[in-house]
Amino acid sequence: MDVLRFRVVDKVAETKDSYSFFLKFLGEGDINYISGQYLPVKIPHEEGILFRSYSLSSSPNIDDLFRITVKREKGGKGSNWLCDNLMVDDVLESLSPAGDFFPKVWDTNFVFFAGGSGITPIFSIIKTNLLAHNSKIRLFYANSDKNSVIFSEELFQLQKDFPDRLSIDLWLDEENGIPTDSAFFEYIDKVNESQYFLCGPSAFMESVEKCLEKAAVPKSDIAIESFVGVLPDKISNGSSSSDKDITVRVLLNGEKKDIFCSENDFILAEMLRNGMNVPNSCGVGNCGSCICNLLHGEVILESNAVLDSSDEEDGWILACRSRPRSKYIEVSFDE
Repeated sequence: MDVLRFRVVDKVAETKDSYSFFLKFLGEGDINYISGQYLPVKIPHEEGILFRSYSLSSSPNIDDLFRITVKREKGGKGSNWLCDNLMVDDVLESLSPAGDFFPKVWDTNFVFFAGGSGITPIFSIIKTNLLAHNSKIRLFYANSDKNSVIFSEELFQLQKDFPDRLSIDLWLDEENGIPTDSAFFEYIDKVNESQYFLCGPSAFMESVEKCLEKAAVPKSDIAIESFVGVLPDKISNGSSSSDKDITVRVLLNGEKKDIFCSENDFILAEMLRNGMNVPNSCGVGNCGSCICNLLHGEVILESNAVLDSSDEEDGWILACRSRPRSKYIEVSFDE
């Protein structure tokens, strides 16, 4: 799996706790991506290499530079490291762009529900839509206060440039309280001729999704992006019901550690349960953060949106979606 290298050519403070990093690709050829996708970024943290996925706020149809926008999260190892340490002229590494939060059809109307930093992938889709397509767009964008609004000037400039195609409702909690169902229902197309894209805090998206369900919007017209992978919800301190009679030897940061799994366990989940600081992000096989080399044994790779057949032939697997198939397995994150 190729590692992409970028040089930071600019760092812009979007708000007091968020930054945009403008990146120039240092390799040969072009990198193709779709508005709404993300970069799985490699972070040289003091605790070891971390992978975190950050949505691209640039548009492939318009922008020459890649752009990721990072908001500090309380206790967030990745976001805080990037905001504090990544500077202009530094080199940033990532895996290839990934994710499926993008329009499958562009010739339709769009309604976007964004909360906080959830505007990041939506901003990319809006720019592409306005400048390369001809859709009408409505944006409901919720923030705690006016000082926390990311892309404020750029969004309202786009509204001025495309007054007949883009309308924006900026909802501020400090003025209006938490968004209500009635506010969401105002944005639901009564004749079901729109696609809906949701990105933001879990509670925000759950509320919007319930309103869409009540309005009988087909699920095929709804796209949801969460910045939190599903894997942590599956990890507990308890053990699985199956016997853990499979040994997995893990090579990570120059050290070896043996963990024990059952045939029903995902390898990454067991690594994390055993306190290993393994690179991971989405937890569902979409980003490639947990890619590792299978040195010995066999696994079942259940779902995969990253590796192609040649990658698998070369021994690459995704730990988050791999279950043991043999009694002894050895994997390396150091290859």
